[in-house]
Amino acid sequence: MFKEYLLEEIDIMTQSLKFIYLGKLKSLIKFTRYDSIRSDVENILSSEEPLETRLKNILNNHSDLFLEVNKDITINKAHKYSAIFALEGDVNIDGILRDTVIQTSGLSIEKMAEKKMLKFTQFLNGIKPLEEGTLYFKTTYTMCAKFWEITQYEEIHRFVEITVDNVGPQFRDGKMSFFPNRINYIKNFIETHNSLLLVPIDFSEVLNEIRKENEAAEVRMNVPKISGQRMVLSSGSEATLQSNISEEIVLPILGDLKQLIRDNENLFNTSKDIKELLNNFIQDTEEWSEFPWINLTWDNKVKSKSIQVKFELNNYEYTFLNYYHHKNGRGRVDDVVKYLIEEYCTTRNRILREPFAKIS
Repeated sequence: MFKEYLLEEIDIMTQSLKFIYLGKLKSLIKFTRYDSIRSDVENILSSEEPLETRLKNILNNHSDLFLEVNKDITINKAHKYSAIFALEGDVNIDGILRDTVIQTSGLSIEKMAEKKMLKFTQFLNGIKPLEEGTLYFKTTYTMCAKFWEITQYEEIHRFVEITVDNVGPQFRDGKMSFFPNRINYIKNFIETHNSLLLVPIDFSEVLNEIRKENEAAEVRMNVPKISGQRMVLSSGSEATLQSNISEEIVLPILGDLKQLIRDNENLFNTSKDIKELLNNFIQDTEEWSEFPWINLTWDNKVKSKSIQVKFELNNYEYTFLNYYHHKNGRGRVDDVVKYLIEEYCTTRNRILREPFAKIS
């Protein structure tokens, strides 16, 4: 079934992805384990046939080689959407990876112990109605569960990040709910087959801390920039600002007021009642307003290494992460996830310790 779906998937691949397959096939065939087929593969790859025909010929005649390239591409690419869950209890990640079943209906599962990851593949059928008839498509669809473990304050914290790939509307009935439904599907699978409890993480407190950092006079190294935000006041008024990864933005409404106070500090110091009223308004508005989504950008000295992530806060139990298009692969996403779970642990420990600090 895998081969059948991949053959049709090649037809709907983007041209850039086809060239990625071509490049990786040319690199992989140089390894000694493929000595016996190298000449035939090189002849196919160097032919003047259309690129999709060459890829199909490799898949048909040398499927092991093609599937190895497919695995490498799918586990190293950055998927489009994700959510992060805390693992409850004294769980053993190596044991989870070892004990996960790999035989299940309608789902192919691969274990990658060295990456602390499970790769899930589903086989999707799609349709696209046209005036002259209906087009039918097949494609493989990948989802991953990556396990994380960090130590902080002499405590070990474990997490699982579930990521799902993007796919065309013909495979999801044009509904965005397809992606959170896939995340929930993998969450339920892991809980059921491994007897685990995955607790959804809401990153609101972490994002509030990042928002405060962005407004500080001096921002710590590696703190992401807010590059977009939607704010809904208790009155129902809304404000939305968005920028690209190279622009600075002033946050909606409150950012303007805070900047006004900073720029005219001497004037406001002579009118402390007005300054207090404005500060109280800002504090109350921040406390009672909703932020349906916020964009963060992790900058890099090399501009092409920057990555922008949208955090959707109100639609699901967890914070839904949407990675905007970038070419940095899985590695740059790992940087983002590591930052988030470390900040989450720091924030949670601070909140837990605050009541005791106040009592003392």
